[in-house]
Amino acid sequence: FEITEDQRQILETVDRVMQRHMPPEEVRRRDAAHADCGDLLPIFAEAGLLALPFPAEHGGLDADRITVVLVQERLARHAAIAAALFGEAVDFGGMSLLGYGSEEQQRALLPPLLRGEATFALALTEPGAGSDAAAVVVSEETGHISLALDARVERDLDADSLRERLHSLIMQRRTGRHAPSPVDGL
Repeated sequence: FEITEDQRQILETVDRVMQRHMPPEEVRRRDAAHADCGDLLPIFAEAGLLALPFPAEHGGLDADRITVVLVQERLARHAAIAAALFGEAVDFGGMSLLGYGSEEQQRALLPPLLRGEATFALALTEPGAGSDAAAVVVSEETGHISLALDARVERDLDADSLRERLHSLIMQRRTGRHAPSPVDGL
């Protein structure tokens, strides 16, 4: 296995970005402070990293899967938290949206992701369901969907600041135990 010249240049970009924004002493400082690295998303976006796996029609660069994995591996050499952030945004969030989201959802949510303005998270628990995704039941009232945010959020992030940071809520839903699966997006 040999990397291509394009892949080599992308990996050099990753090295430059990480050396500038997350040198070892910064990684140690953030680790000791339990600080996240969400501020890297716009930097990753500016370097084109967040756009790698996405189609050009959504502003992406059409990179292959091997290139994306090489980037994640290189990020992990510098800081595991940076690789996790990249994976959360690109793989978990963006690729899930690309694979299962409606065209409307893709048009609305992929641009902020590629600009480094959106993050994704998995909220998989509710009373009576625990972490069993198949047991989660969401009720819906016509024209109104409400989201209750629990104030018991780790570290210094309270429910109000979470509401301020929440860009969009995408959820698979059903309105009863035997309701059919959603058909148009997440």
